[in-house]
Amino acid sequence: MKQAGNSIMDMSEVDAYLEDAFDFDVIKRRMYDPDMKTTPHYGLEKFHSVSKREWLPHTFKEGYIPHTLDHVKNLVRAYEYAVGSIGDVQCAWDNAHVVVLRSLPGHSVDINGHVVEPTMMIRAGYDSTAVVSRLGLFNHVCANGLFNLDRDRSMSTRITHNAMMEGRIETLARSIEGLSDRVEEAVGAVRTASTVNVSLSEFVREVYPLSTDASSRTRYNYESRVESIMMRVIRERAIRGFSLLECSGNPKVSAFDAYNAIQGYEQHQARRKNVKNTTERMVRAVDNKFVRKAASLAFATV
Repeated sequence: MKQAGNSIMDMSEVDAYLEDAFDFDVIKRRMYDPDMKTTPHYGLEKFHSVSKREWLPHTFKEGYIPHTLDHVKNLVRAYEYAVGSIGDVQCAWDNAHVVVLRSLPGHSVDINGHVVEPTMMIRAGYDSTAVVSRLGLFNHVCANGLFNLDRDRSMSTRITHNAMMEGRIETLARSIEGLSDRVEEAVGAVRTASTVNVSLSEFVREVYPLSTDASSRTRYNYESRVESIMMRVIRERAIRGFSLLECSGNPKVSAFDAYNAIQGYEQHQARRKNVKNTTERMVRAVDNKFVRKAASLAFATV
């Protein structure tokens, strides 16, 4: 993972940082059969130098057009234009250019002790997911990246690698430049979900249903996960100066607290194979089925 501090202001500095994090080219090359005859397939080579090169695990037909780091830079510049400045950059490689951007602290909003600020996740992959740009909020209390605040996924855009990619990336960049209204929508969703109380145990068990014929080992692991999530809520509410709300012995918290705890568990604690750093964990949690389920419950009335 590459991570900058929270004082970057100059886009030339950001560009240089991205070039250092992704110091290679991804080149489309024709593939050959064992007899060295051409095939209709193409592969992608991650090229650092003649002595340092590797193939990505994807094959494509002739019409496939790989994106470049310049395309990623264009989207980063669009985010900088939208929020006025970039305060933090995190980069990772996951057979994709992964960039997480945050604005400077002056853009933070305090919602019942949750200090959140705009953040943008860009994942420019070379597989079927292609280029994904997603707006969200970063929660400073627990270092959670919150990218599931919209029910209709209107804050997420996907672009495939074909002849129309160039124009669509430009269109996406223009859309990012005008995302200030979407930031207000995301903050508003958190504010509303923070005013609705839910049973924490019922919320967690609805997100993670347990089969009636589950084995004793499965039940043990299940209860351990539930306990871990509930402890996250307790710790985070204590940091913010709150305690669990009691209602006939059934702990009550805000719908946002419940969602945020599940997001945090999946991002920071759940087991992940072949995930090397915190930025990749944040990105992997975005489309996690349990996080999506928690978001659909927490923001159902937003």
